[in-house]
Amino acid sequence: AEILCERFKKENQDFVVVDIDEDRVQKASMKGYIAIKGDVTQKDFLKTLDFEKISKVFVLTNNDISNSFMILSIKAFCKNKDITIIALANSEENVSKMQKAGANFVVVPTTVTSLLMAEYIGHPITFEVIDAILTEKRNAVIDEIIVLKNSILDGKLVGEVDFDQYKLILFGVLKKNESPLLNETL
Repeated sequence: AEILCERFKKENQDFVVVDIDEDRVQKASMKGYIAIKGDVTQKDFLKTLDFEKISKVFVLTNNDISNSFMILSIKAFCKNKDITIIALANSEENVSKMQKAGANFVVVPTTVTSLLMAEYIGHPITFEVIDAILTEKRNAVIDEIIVLKNSILDGKLVGEVDFDQYKLILFGVLKKNESPLLNETL
């Protein structure tokens, strides 16, 4: 959660930290974050949140049962059906349960770590690139580029773009109708 907050602050994203633990709320406040003490599983607390202004919720406790209950509570209370819930699961067997509860995305840290380790063993250079991007070492940053109508990239085939000129590496291409996430951003 701390890394996520640091990234949001660095990217000037608006966010609020909600935690049931007063010490963590104070620690977040001391770092300059907006932080509220509250229990997301309680209807009275949920009433104090303006869900019309919330687009994403990150459920990041180390307890899968608590995370599932928070997801259920948010989904049951929130009238904003477009809200995206990203949850942490400690066990792969709880992923489907959290998705059924309403999480749009569920991340299992041990699975992600295993995939990174396998990438290191099989493709050490690829691992170095991924590591550089995630840690922003050597000015390696991954970002989305949306090709706007009448821009310099509009209407060009991938082979026609001089990526070296712009110091870019093509990582992937999604067409608007192939990605529900991309459709939401446009």
